[in-house]
Amino acid sequence: MNSLKMAIDLELSNMKVSEKSINIIKQKIDYRNSRKMMDHFVRVACILACFMLGGTTVYATGKLLYEKIMVNEYELLSLDEMEVLNVNYLEAEEKVSNYYETSLYNYQLLSESLGIELLNTKFSDENNKMIITYQSDNKNWISIKTTAFIIGDTTNLVRVQDDDYYYYTSGKEFGSPINLQIDIMTSKEQKETGWGRDFLGNYESIDSYTIDGVKVNLLRDTIDEKVHLDIEKYRPEVKAVFVSSGIRYILSGRISVDKMKEIVRSMLE
Repeated sequence: MNSLKMAIDLELSNMKVSEKSINIIKQKIDYRNSRKMMDHFVRVACILACFMLGGTTVYATGKLLYEKIMVNEYELLSLDEMEVLNVNYLEAEEKVSNYYETSLYNYQLLSESLGIELLNTKFSDENNKMIITYQSDNKNWISIKTTAFIIGDTTNLVRVQDDDYYYYTSGKEFGSPINLQIDIMTSKEQKETGWGRDFLGNYESIDSYTIDGVKVNLLRDTIDEKVHLDIEKYRPEVKAVFVSSGIRYILSGRISVDKMKEIVRSMLE
C-alpha cells in the first residue's frame, strides 16, 4: 500500500488528458501571453480541466513492476538495474503517515547529506536557482526532484510563490531550464516490488543507446504536433532516463536531442 501511495504522490504531475480536453484548454488560453512558463501553466490547466470538464479520464502513471521504462505501454530498452543503497535519510517533515518531505537549495549539500556521490555536470555550475524537493517514506525509497538543475541560457527566472516552478524567458539553446528527478531504492522489499515508470500521454520514444556502458532512453513530447500550439519557436520537451551506480536519473527540458545527449555524456564521464 505504501508503494502504491508513493507512485500516486510522485506521478500526479504526469497525467493523461483526453484530446478533447486539451483542445478545449487550448481554445481558452492565450498561449502567446504565456511563453515564459509553458510547463507549469499547461500542467495546471490540464489538471484543473480534469476536475472541471466532464467525460475526462485521468491515469496516474507510476508502475511498481520490474523497473521497466514504458512509453504508452511500449517497453523501451531495459536500463541497468536499480540497486538497494545504504543512504542517510534526511530530517524532514512528516506530511502524512510514513511520508516525509523537505526542501534544499544546494546539490552538493544534498549529496553529502545522503552520504553518497550523486552524478553532476559542468552545465549545472551549482547555480543558486535550484529547488530540491526530497520525498521519502524513510524506509524503502527516496525520490528527489531538482527544479532548474541546469538553467543554461534561460533568463529572468522568477519563482512561483509557494511552488517549485519558475517563470522564465527562453534562450536560444535552452527553451526551458533542465529539471532532474532522482530515484533511490533503500530496502530489499522495494527491490522485490520493483519501481518502474510508464510515461503516458504525449510522449514518444526517439532513441535508446549506450554510453560508457550505461544504457539511456530518450523520450520527446509530441503535444506541439497534436495541439498545434501557437507559440513562436516552441520546442518539445526531451527526457533522458538512465541508471548509474544503482540510482535512476531522469533529465527533462525543452532542448535539442543533441544537447540532451551532451548533458548526459557530461554526467557520465
